[in-house]
Amino acid sequence: MMTDRELLELIAVQVSKVTSDLDELKRGQGNLEEGQRKLEEGQRKLEEGQRKLEEGQRKLEEGQRKLEEGQRKLEERQKKLEMIMEQEIKPKIEALFDGWKQNSEQLERIEKEVSRHEEIILRRIK
Repeated sequence: MMTDRELLELIAVQVSKVTSDLDELKRGQGNLEEGQRKLEEGQRKLEEGQRKLEEGQRKLEEGQRKLEEGQRKLEERQKKLEMIMEQEIKPKIEALFDGWKQNSEQLERIEKEVSRHEEIILRRIK
């Protein structure tokens, strides 16, 4: 059997071990709490990154919508310009060309008539 002293020493050793284990558990809990804090910080950063990505996506979609609207307006203006060219400019160009052609034909007739008169004058002079 154990003496009281041996029992007290054994109890003291066991209390020391329990105290040591408790200190180790506290350190472990502190480490877990620190890890939890880092995980929460990482989660916060991920959520912030996700928010920024979503904002960037929204801006890209808005930019694409504006580009598509601009393209639609350009296509409308192009159609209007084509209509103006077809209905207003082309007939004017055709009229100018016809006038030029008539003018050229008239000049040719005048030149032929002048040449004919020159021949007549030259024949009379000789």
